[in-house]
Amino acid sequence: MATSYLVGYGSRYPQRVHHRGPSMESYRNSKGFRGCIQGCNSWCGRQESNPNVLLGALAGVPDNRDQFRDGRENYKQTEACTYNTAPLDITALTQAQLQMKLLFIKRSESQSVPWEISDNNCARYLQNRDHNLQMRASVSE
Repeated sequence: MATSYLVGYGSRYPQRVHHRGPSMESYRNSKGFRGCIQGCNSWCGRQESNPNVLLGALAGVPDNRDQFRDGRENYKQTEACTYNTAPLDITALTQAQLQMKLLFIKRSESQSVPWEISDNNCARYLQNRDHNLQMRASVSE
């Protein structure tokens, strides 16, 4: 299987995400103070997988040569941040909206559905469709 850039998905995903929380030992296990510098000095250079999995985080993508280097110091590819997840979020949201609209149109063709349920575009489509069907019926009579 190819590498998944979504942490925790599949058998191959980034193990060394550049993020302070998963990169360091849990506070529950070691109660000492850990600031950014102490955490980085102690944990960032290690080659082991992160002690905590940042489940669901989206790491960066391959470089311009289609290579991915899984290392905490390689923040350009392994940083979990909003500018990496935003395009995926927008794509998923758009896909969900389109599927809901198509489902609404498909169901409304076989059932009577109140107009208020849909947004204006769906309502206009259904009104025009019903008007056209009525016009065809009156012409054929």
